[in-house]
Amino acid sequence: MKKLFFLSIAIALIHGANATGTIQTGKDIYNICDFGAIGDGKILNTKAIQKAIDVCSEAGGGTVYFPPGTYKSGTVYLKSYVTLELETGAILLGSKDMKDYIKAEEGSYIYGPGSQYAFLHGKNVDHVSIIGQGIIDGNTALDNGSRGPLAVLFTNSENILMQGITVANSPGWSVTIFACRYVDIIRVKVLNGFADGINPVCSRDV
Repeated sequence: MKKLFFLSIAIALIHGANATGTIQTGKDIYNICDFGAIGDGKILNTKAIQKAIDVCSEAGGGTVYFPPGTYKSGTVYLKSYVTLELETGAILLGSKDMKDYIKAEEGSYIYGPGSQYAFLHGKNVDHVSIIGQGIIDGNTALDNGSRGPLAVLFTNSENILMQGITVANSPGWSVTIFACRYVDIIRVKVLNGFADGINPVCSRDV
């Protein structure tokens, strides 16, 4: 029994060493408030959040940190080797104004689910994580009266981790994984979504 117990531990450690979820994307921490973000639920923080992500990525990767607060935003583009960490009490809130979202190119996959927009979009990215006990709240923002931005969309990407996050009130599909590889989704909650919850499409090793 002892041999079997230690063998089980060894297998778990080997699996953990190769799992996407164990890959951390840098040690530096970039607090979005240092880039001008205000967590009052009213101020639009798109530029501040995007700046934190861009600077983090340009520095070679790290963690973009959301402290407790409600941070309203439009479309945010995720970048390679960047972890978004939403602390307990942190809410990334989608704007109700569709002018705050960036429209996708016509003919792209995002049109397929019926929406022309995404809230968090990772396209052609590698080693991206969204972690923590915070909330991504789509705020039921509708672009055509019946459906709105996809809350989280990854396209043509790999080594993706989502862990612990709650995705709420998504006006489109909540978490969409399209043409991706090596994706770990661990203890992610989907609440009050408009349509599909976690939707892997044309992907492998999810």
